[in-house]
Amino acid sequence: MHAGRGVPAPTRPAGHPHGGPVPPRWPAADRPSPRLRGRPLPAGRRLLAGAGRGDRALRPDRRPARRLRRRSTGVHSWRYQNVGLISLDGNDVCYNTPANLDCTKGKQKKWLESRLTALRADTGIDFIVVHPHQCTYSTCHDNGAELGAQQDWSPLFDKYQVDLVLSGHNHVYERTDPIRAGKATRKAIRKAASGDTVDPAKDGTTYVVAGGGGGGLYSYPASDTYLGHESANDKPVPMVVADRSGHNQTVKVTWSRVRYTGYCLVAAEVTPAAAGRPARMEVRSLTEDGTAVDRVTVQRG
Repeated sequence: MHAGRGVPAPTRPAGHPHGGPVPPRWPAADRPSPRLRGRPLPAGRRLLAGAGRGDRALRPDRRPARRLRRRSTGVHSWRYQNVGLISLDGNDVCYNTPANLDCTKGKQKKWLESRLTALRADTGIDFIVVHPHQCTYSTCHDNGAELGAQQDWSPLFDKYQVDLVLSGHNHVYERTDPIRAGKATRKAIRKAASGDTVDPAKDGTTYVVAGGGGGGLYSYPASDTYLGHESANDKPVPMVVADRSGHNQTVKVTWSRVRYTGYCLVAAEVTPAAAGRPARMEVRSLTEDGTAVDRVTVQRG
C-alpha cells in the first residue's frame, strides 16, 4: 500500500532523533516482498506502507475500474485474504490543488460506494483499508487536509465502517483518534507496550498519514508526540483546509493523537478470527532501524 510521492531519499536533518546522514534503510523483515504479488496474504503476514509511488510489490492488480480508466488510473480495488483494499484518486476531491478537481465527474464516488458495499457484505472480509494520496485528516500545514475528501468520502467511510484510511502527501507521520462525522469518538492513547485497541464498528475510522518515506520532512504547528515520547497533547491543534474556491480555512481539532516528524513506514499485521478470538490488525509505524514510534490494534468485534 503506497500512498505518497516517489522522491530520492535525502539525508536526515541535523538534530534528528535518530541522527546521522543516512537515508532510510528499512529492516529486511519489514520490506515488501515481490513474492507477495498476486498471492493471498497468509495469516499473520504483514502489509506495508510507505510514501513512494515507485514500489508496487503489494499491488497485485493495478487495473482501474473500467468506467474510470480514461479519467483516472489510480482507482482500483483488491483483497488479501480477509482484508479488502481500495485505492482512490485524491485529485478528484482536492480543493487546494484543483487542476484535476471533479476529474471523474462523480463516477469515482459511485464506484467507491459500490466497492464498500460489496466488501462489507463479504463475510470473508474483516478489514477494509482505503488509501488515497492526499490526506483526509491531518494537522500538518504544508499540504494540509482535504475538505473535499471529508465531505465526499468520509460519510461513506462512516457508513461502511472503514477500518483504516492510509495517506501520504504530508511528509510526516500522524495518526488520528477514531473519527466519525468529523469528530473524535474517544482518545486512542497507548496504555501499554502492546498499544491501544480500536473497534471501528463502535469507535469509527482511524486515519493515518504515512508520508515520511524519503522526501524532505515537513513540520507540525504543535510538538511531536509518539511512542515513548508522549506529551500531554490535551489542547486543540490547528488544521488547515482549502474550501472549494481555494481559500484556506483554519479549524481547531482534538483528534491528532500521534505526531512524528521523521522517516518511517507502516506495517500492518493481520490475524484472522479463530477459536472465539476476533480478527485483529496490528498497525505499527517503524523507523529505518525498526524502532516503533506508534502502535495501535484495530479489532472487529
